[in-house]
Amino acid sequence: MPIDKSIIYIGNFHFPKGNAAGKRVYGNAILFKELGYTVKVIDTDPDYKPSNYKLSQNRIQQGFDCHSLPYPPGLKGWLRFSAALREVKNYILLEKDKSNVFAVVIYGSPTLSLFNFFLIRFCKKNGVKVIVDCVDWLTIKSKSFVFNIIKSADDSFQKILCNKMADGVICISKFLSNYYNQSKLKTIIIPPLNIKKEGKERACVAVTPHSFIYAGRPFRDDMQIDDVDSLKDRVDLIFKVFSDLKIEGYNFKLHIYGFSSAEFLKCVPSSTENIEIISKEVIFHGHASNLDVVNTLESCSFSLLFRDSKRDTIAGFPTKIAESISVGTPVIVSEVGDIGDYIMENVNGYLSQANDYQGQLNSVRKALSCSPSKVNEMKINCLKDDNFITKKYQSPLANFLKSL
Repeated sequence: MPIDKSIIYIGNFHFPKGNAAGKRVYGNAILFKELGYTVKVIDTDPDYKPSNYKLSQNRIQQGFDCHSLPYPPGLKGWLRFSAALREVKNYILLEKDKSNVFAVVIYGSPTLSLFNFFLIRFCKKNGVKVIVDCVDWLTIKSKSFVFNIIKSADDSFQKILCNKMADGVICISKFLSNYYNQSKLKTIIIPPLNIKKEGKERACVAVTPHSFIYAGRPFRDDMQIDDVDSLKDRVDLIFKVFSDLKIEGYNFKLHIYGFSSAEFLKCVPSSTENIEIISKEVIFHGHASNLDVVNTLESCSFSLLFRDSKRDTIAGFPTKIAESISVGTPVIVSEVGDIGDYIMENVNGYLSQANDYQGQLNSVRKALSCSPSKVNEMKINCLKDDNFITKKYQSPLANFLKSL
């Protein structure tokens, strides 16, 4: 039943599916809509480059009214938080005149976190609830010492001070929920949500040799050479695992989306030999549309995600896992953070301990040894999984909103 209240989602994401953040916000926006709220969106768009710092004209995206702020160009752009803040304040006031704005939901920050600080104060002064959608706690590591200092301080200011000024926090993990609970903040844990295809009841039929997929861009272009510790996803281990397994005599196909071989080797040249060994089995698709990635993901036997255990990975939760399970593709993944709460060994995926190469090697070896019928069984289990669909979180979110 429609509720005569609206929610404005604001932050550093490209709506609806321009990046992982955009997908996260899109899933939550659908959930709010299912509860009866009218959802308005203000994202950041790297293709929107106005001559002055203005909100874009309204456009309809997947049924939602959406405006954009320009993505900050360089450090100077990030420092212009006052211009972005002025635009957003004016928008909120206009919406309050037209409808009953219940809450502003903040995802990250479209500029420096000072934007969030002053926006939260503005909302409270004008009787609008503030909810933070918190999905990570990153360690900043690039070639620029100055950038690292500024970005780390900015992220800490956001997580430690700004977020605690909110009325409540939507958390992606137990780590973040426990942290904000210590400050007596009301929290709810919602993993990345996916909208399943209508009529999608059967998984794609698995064939041999098994095919695997990794999709993402886990490195910055200014990453220190061979600094694999700064990789969010340990793609270097994927190449090492499959090169070792090819030497053992296994057959497979490996799809890589998000970057070219040359782009990766520029940052991690130590992976050159491993990539050369599997050159006939690996396909680098580079940057591709979300539709192309999802179509390949759906057709593959397994998706892959290896991560180290550190604050970044414990605090977050991979959108890749939710997306894979939702289209019927089991995952081979490192058990870090909350992943073990959602992935069951030999049911909808294979788990290995983080920082355990032999365990990671064995998890892929087990997948390669699966019969097509076993893979099909796991694919069907994925499609039956309800951990990443909005319906499961309707009642908890409704209760959370009532408590604010």
